[in-house]
Amino acid sequence: MAAATADTGTAVIGGMIGLAIAIVAGYLVVLGGKRLPMSKFFQVTGVMLIVFAAGVLSRSVLFLQTAGDLGSLWDSVYDLNAHTWLTIESEAAAEPSTGRG
Repeated sequence: MAAATADTGTAVIGGMIGLAIAIVAGYLVVLGGKRLPMSKFFQVTGVMLIVFAAGVLSRSVLFLQTAGDLGSLWDSVYDLNAHTWLTIESEAAAEPSTGRG
């Protein structure tokens, strides 16, 4: 959205800076990859992806059940109300968007 409001020269300069940063980051990853054992790297990132995917799936099921679009066999499979830091009430409230970008 920022590129739509900026003049063409500023958008091109920003794009070139972003491209330069991406090239440097890619080069550093290649250099680091020669020193880092890739099997260990992919084991760790694989586990992190599985944990992230499980969290996304559980939140999706929660929202579908809350909306009434997905039922369950039991009313409460597990109850997290004893641990307030695991409930929705502990989440930080997002600032409402004004739409002015």
